[in-house]
Amino acid sequence: MPSNSIRIEAENMALDGYRIESDGSFNFASGQAYTSLADGGENETGTATLQFSGDSGKYDITVGYFDENDGVSSFSLVQGDRTIRRWRAARRNRGEDPSDRSLVQRTFANISLTKGDRIQLVGTEDGGEAARIDYIEFTPQFVTPPDPSVPLAGSNGILEIMPLGDSITQGEDAQTPVDQQTGFRDDLANKLNSAGIQFDFVGSRDHGDGFDSQHEGRAGWTTDRLSNRVEGWVESYEPEIILLQIGTNDMGFTDISVEDAIDQLSVLIDRITEKRPAAQLIVSSITPTNSSRFNRWNVVSDFQDRVDDFNSRIPSLVSGKKTQGKLVSFVNAGGGINNNQDLSSDGYHPSDSGYQKIATSLFDAITDVIDNDPGNPDEPDNPSAPGNPGEPDNPSDPGNPDDPGNPTGFTSQTGNRLKGSRNIDTITGTSNNEEFRGLRGNDILTGGGGQDIFAFGSIKHGRDTITDFGNDDAIRITAKNFGGGLSSGVALQTSEASTGVLVTGTNPLSLGQSATFLYNTQTQTLSFDQDGVGNQYSAIEIAQLTGVSSLSVNQIQIM
Repeated sequence: MPSNSIRIEAENMALDGYRIESDGSFNFASGQAYTSLADGGENETGTATLQFSGDSGKYDITVGYFDENDGVSSFSLVQGDRTIRRWRAARRNRGEDPSDRSLVQRTFANISLTKGDRIQLVGTEDGGEAARIDYIEFTPQFVTPPDPSVPLAGSNGILEIMPLGDSITQGEDAQTPVDQQTGFRDDLANKLNSAGIQFDFVGSRDHGDGFDSQHEGRAGWTTDRLSNRVEGWVESYEPEIILLQIGTNDMGFTDISVEDAIDQLSVLIDRITEKRPAAQLIVSSITPTNSSRFNRWNVVSDFQDRVDDFNSRIPSLVSGKKTQGKLVSFVNAGGGINNNQDLSSDGYHPSDSGYQKIATSLFDAITDVIDNDPGNPDEPDNPSAPGNPGEPDNPSDPGNPDDPGNPTGFTSQTGNRLKGSRNIDTITGTSNNEEFRGLRGNDILTGGGGQDIFAFGSIKHGRDTITDFGNDDAIRITAKNFGGGLSSGVALQTSEASTGVLVTGTNPLSLGQSATFLYNTQTQTLSFDQDGVGNQYSAIEIAQLTGVSSLSVNQIQIM
């Protein structure tokens, strides 16, 4: 239980219809007791009521109850006169008696509570299943703001990456022996090594050989089961990037509703980010299925429909977490998999080609995180570092940003993404659609044709010159690093707005006290003022364009 949670034993609540079962040997139950409707009439209904004593705010509410095999009891969680959620205890293979195996935790995320609220649990027995309740727990929503000055890779410059999930994270594919299963992890390791990224996969499990093979993939596990263990793992291994893909077992082998499964995922995200608030959590969609290949008797009939519904809800869940200040992002790693070509013979684990596609998606997500890290060790706030924009007066510095006549540095390319260094780089693309990230220094960027994106991850990146910015090209800004009220996915406005403004003209002036982009149509320079007309920050030039008489809000993407 998280240290700031409030747990109330069911036996200590005001009971109506419920009776208490207790025994010193009930070590599986919190408090060695629980409430029950056993040994009474048939199909009784009982209530357990409390008055919420915590501070007003948003909470995750977890109910611990017993789901046995000898009936299908039902429950409701009620706040005042409002029913928060109804559910049935219909999971399979958990035994006919209360035990640690039949004890289930169901969590309802992000519930607004007011001190003094009446909270009620209502249970109705069915057959031999007596709607037993162990406890109710309230965990406040709280985020420790990460320190933006701390590099993502920590003091050793090595990224600790935890692959976290189920058998797909482990690498099961219906053919490979368990100890040799690698899944996407070996392909991802190869991509990271080829890109020169120093990393260390971490976790308590180890499958495969020939690469750094540690992970935290748990075959057969559901989201709530992973949630109950994850805090210990992230505390022990202290990952800086966590790759989370979970939900396949929930959708295919239980009767949990999709809505409840998303609530469980929400709780899992909260528990990870509470324990590792400065770590980057990358949440992935789950893989599709092919029902014609199913070879297990207990696969639910609407497996793929549930997968589609589950996946469709993840982006908005992640977006909500980001607005709370949590370092979490979404990657559609499951979306690129073809359910005919990229699945193994069991119809729901990926094949080699499927795992390769997952690796590519995760690699792109990791490089996005690295590129946008304000504390990136490739971009130190070190006045003695070559190419630091804070030292414009040293013409002998080969990376001096005010000496564009002597470009240095290097360019790395991954797919259609071209990336510079901390020095001054000259990067030239092709006729394809490409993304350019100059990083440190006053870089010279040439798209070369196609619909190109020129990405600016930080105001520390210097002033880049874009030699052929066209009507089909775009400038991409990382909202969390630029600040000033910018919000990912929210477009700039041309009038005063708290989420950012674009002002153009021969003498553009800031509007309001939020982030303002100023494009001077005469000098063709793009500047950024973090607080608009405020006096805390001054406008900083971030780009010099060539042959661009106007710039519109549609050409500046806020991500």
